[in-house]
Amino acid sequence: MMLHLRPHHSMCILNYRGEGYSEEFTANMDEVVASLTEDTQIVLEKSADCLCRACHNREAVTQANPVGCKFMDKVARYDEGLLKMLELNEGSRISWGDLRRLVLGIIFPKNIEGICGDCEWFGICEAACMDSAGG
Repeated sequence: MMLHLRPHHSMCILNYRGEGYSEEFTANMDEVVASLTEDTQIVLEKSADCLCRACHNREAVTQANPVGCKFMDKVARYDEGLLKMLELNEGSRISWGDLRRLVLGIIFPKNIEGICGDCEWFGICEAACMDSAGG
């Protein structure tokens, strides 16, 4: 299986605890999370992905907003921060198991705030990443 994923969504998946914007968003997130195995191939892309499709922050794709996100600049910054810290690039292909280990080892718990500390979900994620990292 291959999954196209915004880089910062790897952190969202690891911190996910069944909370979400809406029932539709949560159901979609549950489905994506359940589908992941160690061997799932991830293609890191800075564009709308399988998690975005059920997000209430989606907007029409336009020339000015090619990813169709209300918070396009903020999520682009999250993606860039994660890629830089993990020394990966847009288009990188990596197994979910390897990506998970990188995020847990490099990002959680000490570097998450520098990437997405201004996210509306940060309080929930910060506590969850401490649990994920064994902290």
